[in-house]
Amino acid sequence: MPTLLSQNFSLVVQDRDAKTHPPEESVVTTTLHQEPASEVPPSAPTTTTAIEEVNEQKPIEVTVAMPTISIWTAAEQGDVSTLTQYIQRHPHPADLLNKRDPVSECTLLHLAIVSSHSSDTFATLDCLLRHGANPSARNIDNVQALHTIPLHHGHDKDKTLACMRLVLDHNDGNTQCRDGDGWTPLHYAARFIPSDPWPVMQLLLAHGADLMAKEYSTQRTPLFALFANGDHVHVLHEIYTTTSSSSLALWQQCAEFIDPNTRRSYHASLVLQAVKYRRMNILQWLVTTVPVLDALVDVVTPQELSLATHLCSHDMLPCLQTLAALVATKRAKKPATIEPLVTRLFRFLSRHKKHIQEGERIAV
Repeated sequence: MPTLLSQNFSLVVQDRDAKTHPPEESVVTTTLHQEPASEVPPSAPTTTTAIEEVNEQKPIEVTVAMPTISIWTAAEQGDVSTLTQYIQRHPHPADLLNKRDPVSECTLLHLAIVSSHSSDTFATLDCLLRHGANPSARNIDNVQALHTIPLHHGHDKDKTLACMRLVLDHNDGNTQCRDGDGWTPLHYAARFIPSDPWPVMQLLLAHGADLMAKEYSTQRTPLFALFANGDHVHVLHEIYTTTSSSSLALWQQCAEFIDPNTRRSYHASLVLQAVKYRRMNILQWLVTTVPVLDALVDVVTPQELSLATHLCSHDMLPCLQTLAALVATKRAKKPATIEPLVTRLFRFLSRHKKHIQEGERIAV
């Protein structure tokens, strides 16, 4: 699981403005000197805005408005105008933009992404990145912008896609960054974009993201995160048809699971992940796509099948029984007959299509 502190930045900055003031005063008074009136053309316009007229040869005081909120609040609110004022007045804008908020330990880039108050996250990110914000900046939990965008904006896949593309354009397409738990941006996209994670996953894969990247504790890859997200069988189909999925290793991924009875950990495959989260469409796809099924037979163990059978819903049993028959044949060192079993399963699923669909709605 990604570091959950990254979801709660806004909780620790509510009282910040009472403690952290803008680095400059809100009003600056500049003294100018007025030339004698005789040297001013008679037709010159009279300006009354921000200039107080005084007698000849006396100084003129010009009052210049300064930001009334801190730069951190400006980033949270998506106030590009105020951010621009700070940037223009600082001798080294990049140094300013890459400082961490003393309260939340986040950079301006993180705050702009995390805040729910910003009306246009893309414009705020664009302003910060164009003026020198580091797209690979990390917060205290080692989380970067590419992790944070899917986590906080995954409900809006178009916005997420646009912001991810913007950051990738500025960080030379680095998609291998990991948070404190070892999650890559591909893990985040697969897990936290609920409606259709494929466009963002496809963008990351095009920039070199690794489907085999494992997080640190349980060794889960982005496919395990995808199964936890939803029954996105179309994403599996896209991966199978558009990436180098001919490698058996892609479908033979295993991760650490905890047996709920013994509390012991053991390795298990994508099959158990699909059963655990009641992903009926995904399980059907795994068992009826012959090359994938052939790869799974080599890694699925009787222990995994036993636990999967215990956890599964009734509509999943035919798929698990087909897989169990193949595993038993493999362990007995008999010639495997995958195609007849898959054909038989297809017929069963076709005859019970309505029943299975009702089971899916209940399970999901």
